[in-house]
Amino acid sequence: MLNANPDTIYGLSFSKEKRTELPVELSRFSHLRLLDISKNKFVVLPDLLDSLKNLEVFIASKNDFTLFPLILTRLSKLKKIIINRNNIEQIPDLIQNCKSLEKLDLSDNPIGNVPNSFFSLQSLKVVDFTGVRFGPRYQTYIKNMRPDIEWILDPPCDCME
Repeated sequence: MLNANPDTIYGLSFSKEKRTELPVELSRFSHLRLLDISKNKFVVLPDLLDSLKNLEVFIASKNDFTLFPLILTRLSKLKKIIINRNNIEQIPDLIQNCKSLEKLDLSDNPIGNVPNSFFSLQSLKVVDFTGVRFGPRYQTYIKNMRPDIEWILDPPCDCME
């Protein structure tokens, strides 16, 4: 990566590298459209991601996130966020800043609820909440709030009512 021309690289994968940090040199890759950091040990993301203004796809499956990385809400061109199989309990209100977001995969996270700001994402087409335990009334509520979204949900759990 150190010798790569950052103007010609559009996708990078750090998958399965047991990383807890991203290399500082990543900030040079301003044309990057895809970043895959899945299957690592990330807990937080560095501010250097702010320099990735053209990022469209962010994949961070199977890491150690307990909080949704707020830095992602500052990347206005993000179309797809896949951050499943972590330990994220809530979606921040700042998600409303992800105006270009088309797909969000938060499956297998212990999400408690969806903030109202989430429903203002007009580009959003697909939301994957499989493995997230929502009761039948709550599933009906979110589907009714945005019937235009393809909601991927497990059968509702009556135990949640």
